[in-house]
Amino acid sequence: MLSFGLCYGSGRIQLIDTYILCATPRTGSTLLCEYLTSTQVAGKPHSFFRSQDMLWRARQLKVLQNDDSYDFHDYLTATREFTSSNNGVFGLRIMWETLAELLEQLQSVYPEFEGGQLALLEHTFGRIKFVYLHREDVLGQAVSLWRAQQANYWHSTEEASSNRPPEYDFSEIASRVEMLRHQNNQWRDWFDKICIDPLEFCYEELAADPASCTKSVLNYLHLDLPAGVQLNAPNQRLADHTTLLFKQRFERENRAVI
Repeated sequence: MLSFGLCYGSGRIQLIDTYILCATPRTGSTLLCEYLTSTQVAGKPHSFFRSQDMLWRARQLKVLQNDDSYDFHDYLTATREFTSSNNGVFGLRIMWETLAELLEQLQSVYPEFEGGQLALLEHTFGRIKFVYLHREDVLGQAVSLWRAQQANYWHSTEEASSNRPPEYDFSEIASRVEMLRHQNNQWRDWFDKICIDPLEFCYEELAADPASCTKSVLNYLHLDLPAGVQLNAPNQRLADHTTLLFKQRFERENRAVI
């Protein structure tokens, strides 16, 4: 188990070691991660356990061996060490498809552990709280995901790898609507299974007032925003008129199919 200690903030006993931001793609989770990082008391949350990125991260954390392998426990320790805030709080983001991968990795680190999934997470990360981020407008989310995947353009701080205009495709968007609904249902079923009630936000609330949502997360975590700290994030919303046109066309075609 990674070591954790009792920390004290400005007037409040710290009640957590780790928080997990549970989400699906295109819910504003990167924006919330950036805002939480700017608080200086909520770690630097990111998708540290996304399998596609872990080799690169292991190299950045200097735990990669000469044969491009790494020990997962070393990776865990280094990730927490380099991304926790000074108060010891560690934050991480997990998409639904990453959860099973993380639990499998943790089971390999602690093969003798016989508790349930929540107990395994707590054994690894200490006292945990969960934040769940979803999107009311699942069609808009699906259109956003389809467009991002076409251009490989996910955030306003990046450059698009393609200048081609996005292409509308009813079946591609429909498949993503189905996938996102399934993943949201899976998250809710999992919360019920492990008997937790996460702090819940929708993308629409976050986009309208990210600072207030960030402060609500801090309050939920029993963390105080340091005096003089300004909340900010470099990312900007990417939805535009094309997104609206795709949504309207999909709704027309979907009605025709029904």
